[in-house]
Order: sequence, then structure tokens, then C-alpha cells
Amino acid sequence: MPENFESGEKPKHFTEDEVKRAQDLIRKVREVVEWDLGKMCGTTEEIDFVNKAKDAMKYVGALFHVPETKFWVAFTGKDMDDSIRQAEEYNKAPLSTEVITFTAADLEKLRADLEAIEEVVGWDISASDDEEIGMIRNARESLKELKGIL
Repeated sequence: MPENFESGEKPKHFTEDEVKRAQDLIRKVREVVEWDLGKMCGTTEEIDFVNKAKDAMKYVGALFHVPETKFWVAFTGKDMDDSIRQAEEYNKAPLSTEVITFTAADLEKLRADLEAIEEVVGWDISASDDEEIGMIRNARESLKELKGIL
């Protein structure tokens, strides 16, 4: 539970190790949030939920200095396999970490964004194989852990 003071919630300091763990969790959640979830939507309201979650994911990633995912088409390799390899290396490369301090306002927005993401990641997302099922499960567990470190 956040510690409160007369002027509001105390700022939260994340150590380099906590930042590194948060970055790893964010990448796992983002893998699923970046899917074309809009194709599963039947209403405008559901599409709005997806868009809100995607925007929230960008904000959460930016707070923890996680660059946006690059897809293989962004890399000019010798062939498609080389471009895919370059994209995977970029997206899994270790990130620089530093101590981060969030204000009460940052924490409030971060919690709201994580709720928006959870709303969509918690859907009954269809998966075509065991790898996708594992990614969904991993994203849900990572999101839960990420919320826990706040």
C-alpha cells in the first residue's frame, strides 16, 4: 500500500535492479498488447479499450525507458531472415538502467494505465498455438508482478 503524507503520496524510488525487472516485465506484457487485438472487437467500445491499452503501454514503457518495439521491416538485412534476426536482437537487447523516481502524479497515472492494460490483457484472447497461449499467460503474470512492485 502506498505511503501517504499530508501533501499526498510519497515519491517512489526504483533501484537499478527494480527498473531492470520492470523493463523485462513491460516487454513481456507489450508482446501481447501489440497484437492486432482490434480484430477480436465487436463494438466501438471494445476498440476504444484496445486503443487505450496500447496508449497506456507506450506511456508505461516510456516511464521506464523501454524503447518501442521495432519490427523486422524496419531493418534492412541481406534477406528477410536477417532482418528478422536483427529485429529480435534489437527488441531483446539489454536496456540501460538508472534509478528512477516517480512523483505521486506519475504513480497515479501509472496505476491507471496498468488498469487499462489489464482490462484488455484479461480478455479471452484467442491464440492459435501453444506459443501464443504461453505469451498470453506470461503477459498476465508479468502484469500482475509489475503492479505488485508499485
